[in-house]
Amino acid sequence: MSSADLRAISQLDEASRKDIAQWVENEMAQAKLRSTIHNFTEICFRKCVTSIGTQTLAKTEELCLQNCLNRFLDTNSAIVKLIQEQNK
Repeated sequence: MSSADLRAISQLDEASRKDIAQWVENEMAQAKLRSTIHNFTEICFRKCVTSIGTQTLAKTEELCLQNCLNRFLDTNSAIVKLIQEQNK
């Protein structure tokens, strides 16, 4: 951010600064999630797709990808639940 942007933000009222901070936090969380999904998709693809010979996946590749991605979702769900329980 430029110094002009920082000056403009500092001139906003408290509610507007909080709104901007919340928006930035949400954008950062979304970017992190997109990055995580991209990385995990790449891991599953490399694990499951052994060669690219046709435009469609083989049934075994498709099943492998489904299982791999389901484990990712299961793991994330378990981690979120654990964090929520610890924050109680």
